[in-house]
This record gives sequence, structure tokens and C-alpha cells, in this order.
Amino acid sequence: MTSIKEQAAISRLLSFLQEWDNAGKVARSHILDKFIETNQGKTAPELEQEFSQGASLFL
Repeated sequence: MTSIKEQAAISRLLSFLQEWDNAGKVARSHILDKFIETNQGKTAPELEQEFSQGASLFL
């Protein structure tokens, strides 16, 4: 059973990936810029935890 925190992370991941899939080239560039700005300095394990073990799907 997943915790509320894990469920929220999964929901954020799914929303993020859906936004990426539906975006065009320019929008994807903005999404990528925002992702880099928001997550600069984080380690791979930190990103995986934040994205419910799904950061590698995006990266």
C-alpha cells in the first residue's frame, strides 16, 4: 500500500509526463528549462524519490 506522500508523487509524475507528451517543441523546451531550474543540484536518488522512482522515464 502506498502512502499519501507516494501517491502525490505518482500523481505529479503522471501529470508531468502527460504535459510533456502533449507539448510541442517550444513548450517542451520551456518544460525542460523549468525542470533544470527547479532541480539543479539534486542527485539522481533525490530526483527518483521526488518523482516516485520515475525520473528516469523523463531523463
